[in-house]
Amino acid sequence: MLDITQKQLTIVQEILKTRVPNRTVLAFGSRAKGTATETSDLDLVILGDEPLSSEQRSGLKYDFDESLLPFTVDIAEWASISPEFCKVITKKTITVQNSD
Repeated sequence: MLDITQKQLTIVQEILKTRVPNRTVLAFGSRAKGTATETSDLDLVILGDEPLSSEQRSGLKYDFDESLLPFTVDIAEWASISPEFCKVITKKTITVQNSD
């Protein structure tokens, strides 16, 4: 289970649905592992073979920065990360959004 409240999850999912509706998004890191502290960020990776457009990236950053979430949200793109980091991420993930 993702270490955020249902209300926070709803905010995250609404932003993702608006900005990247056709992408699967996974949570990883401390909030996915259940080791988060009060100040932990939420790490998300957006799956897909193609990188996001600059408009999508800036829109996600803006929406998360302006949201009422009490933590920062860090976005990684599967298409842009190293194979080594992919292995680290896939050890423990939680699906936040499935592609449509």
